[in-house]
Amino acid sequence: MLNFQKPDSQTSGKHASTVYTGCDDEYWALKKIKIIDFGRTLDLNLFPSGQKFIAGWNTNVHDDPPQTLRHGEWEPWILDYWGIAKVIYCLLFGQHMQVVPAGGQWVIKQNLKRGWHTPIWKKTFNILLNPTQNLPMTSLLQELQEEMQTYLIRRDEQSKKKLSNMLTELENVLK
Repeated sequence: MLNFQKPDSQTSGKHASTVYTGCDDEYWALKKIKIIDFGRTLDLNLFPSGQKFIAGWNTNVHDDPPQTLRHGEWEPWILDYWGIAKVIYCLLFGQHMQVVPAGGQWVIKQNLKRGWHTPIWKKTFNILLNPTQNLPMTSLLQELQEEMQTYLIRRDEQSKKKLSNMLTELENVLK
């Protein structure tokens, strides 16, 4: 779910900074991308009539993580982590996730693109597809989030194409 709001000119005083700092400051608190459902379905009746979607994926054999059934019981955390990985994969590649076993772990079949920050994405998929025995992995996921934020801050400082400009472009495409 995307939430792109503009700062209220009456309450913001000066124009809010569009420099990404990793914090929910006045500008970035209004720019949210949230994954709202890791399940298999969404109740489309909850959306306003005329709602448009820009992508859709059919289900495939990689929908269920192979490690969800242990000792005859479902492990919901593993299913949620797999679901997060599927959503990220769909957003990155525009297709359904495919995984293969490699060295006793699960890895994505598709190669990451050269221009992407591959160490973070490889780590993300490794963590989500191969959860540790200590579930939930909250502290590990918080560390990963902080690593991503640090990368985005550094990237925004060094790049000519700012994150705020890319979000504005995305907003315009979705209008």
